Amino acid sequence: MNWFKCVVLAGLLLTLHSCSHPEKESGSQILYFDLKGYFQREAGKLNQQQRQVLKTVSVQNKKEVQRLNVDFEKEFALFLGADINKASWRDAYEIRQEGNQEIYETRSEKIPVKQVILHRENGKITYIRISQLTTNLLYRSADTLSYYPDSLYLIQKTQKITLLSEKKYRIEGLIGE
Repeated sequence: MNWFKCVVLAGLLLTLHSCSHPEKESGSQILYFDLKGYFQREAGKLNQQQRQVLKTVSVQNKKEVQRLNVDFEKEFALFLGADINKASWRDAYEIRQEGNQEIYETRSEKIPVKQVILHRENGKITYIRISQLTTNLLYRSADTLSYYPDSLYLIQKTQKITLLSEKKYRIEGLIGE
């Protein structure tokens, strides 16, 4: 595994670790849009269709492009981790409708998933954008996750670790036939 892949993997693992909050799944009620269920269904459908991905990974100004067969459940790990229906987050989100957009937003500093925007046309989701912010004394990570069903997913991450320079990551997956 080259240095480029190691850096990307380390950044993603840090994000997954910082976003994980153990919750009891049993008995939990879906109060908001079921992001976790939606992305599990999308991953299952895309895996069944054996869709390839033209994947572009950029770290700072270095870019690598590959056409890959992927496990979409792994590819969507950050999206799955942005589940806003955690029991401890109950009633933490304001929900508002703006035209074709359904917006879930929190002002809580303790919740990393700050905003979820669902855009629908004719009742069908045309894109999802998730904004996350994780901060502590040593670390700051701002992520924007975007998904356009059956066509594209995009992960943009800005990461700042104390005493180190800021890093920018971008992962773009163009979903092929």
